[in-house]
Amino acid sequence: MAIAQAYPLGTPKTNDLIVGTSIPAANTNENPKTVNFSVGDIVGLAPSSSIISSKVAITGERLSTISTNALKIIEAPVGSPNEIIELISVTVKSDLNPATDGSSINYFSDLIITPAFAPPLGPSWQYSISQNWLDSVTSNFTAYRSTLQAGTTSTEDRDIYLGDTSGVDPTVSGDNIPGITLYLTYRIINTEA
Repeated sequence: MAIAQAYPLGTPKTNDLIVGTSIPAANTNENPKTVNFSVGDIVGLAPSSSIISSKVAITGERLSTISTNALKIIEAPVGSPNEIIELISVTVKSDLNPATDGSSINYFSDLIITPAFAPPLGPSWQYSISQNWLDSVTSNFTAYRSTLQAGTTSTEDRDIYLGDTSGVDPTVSGDNIPGITLYLTYRIINTEA
């Protein structure tokens, strides 16, 4: 057999073959066999990457009731209690506030992204979106990058919501209420894998 490093490097394709050893099932009289495995079949054995990016546009009208009516922004996988959502990053873009026609929305607290708003001890983690930033967006070229605030054990990491903790809906004026767009990056984690 030739020395492995003597071969040139190549870019693998799913139908390329790799020489390997097929091990028989335990407690059988079969011997291991040298066989070819396709790159595609080997890749298929690895857990799939479940990184997801999504864009959630929220109108000013919908934001006007955000305190009394939290908005589900990520839905947990259906029928799989062993899968949880890990929210990796949150970036926010806002319409001008106030808008060019004078329409505006003014918040009473930071908006928060969290798995629940009323578990026994409050949310286990959250991303906050600054009230000060939301109330005074003066450029279409600015984005707000939220950071994770974490710290407690979670039993409710299922659906993910946008809301606030003030209990008072924002005040709005005008016909063109500024909205926001969330850019979310998250993954689904199977806790039994």
